[in-house]
Amino acid sequence: MVLTTGATLDLGMSTECAATEESVRAALRGPHPAVEALIAWCETGWAGAAVFFQTHSSMLARPTLFLDDLYVRPECRSRGTGRKLLQGLAQLALARNCAKVEWLVPKWNVRAIEFYEREGAILLDERYRCRLDEEALQRLISAKYDSGGHGRA
Repeated sequence: MVLTTGATLDLGMSTECAATEESVRAALRGPHPAVEALIAWCETGWAGAAVFFQTHSSMLARPTLFLDDLYVRPECRSRGTGRKLLQGLAQLALARNCAKVEWLVPKWNVRAIEFYEREGAILLDERYRCRLDEEALQRLISAKYDSGGHGRA
């Protein structure tokens, strides 16, 4: 198995995925790429990918990596591909003096949770995941505020 960085792949994602080949290429390339990727290859082609980006911890005053996606093709699972991708990400994190690597995993994905726990991940539940979608972003920037700091639409 070989790991490389920055290839464009068809991940076979659900219809909820709005990414196109062009948008993925743009995110991975250019003077300031939005994301990076480690790609695992096997004798039949690409086996999986770890898509990640660098962030910063203000509490630790050090960089961190955020794993946005870890995907291994079904026919390549249970062969060490996921572990190899995580190991590659760990090596990059240490080389960049990162304090940690973090990611999200859906609670329904028991197989992934078990894999991450076997690899030493700690499941955290003390924080909520928050999101402002495009509509909420528009509402937020157009909101009027009273003197008490409470928003009014």
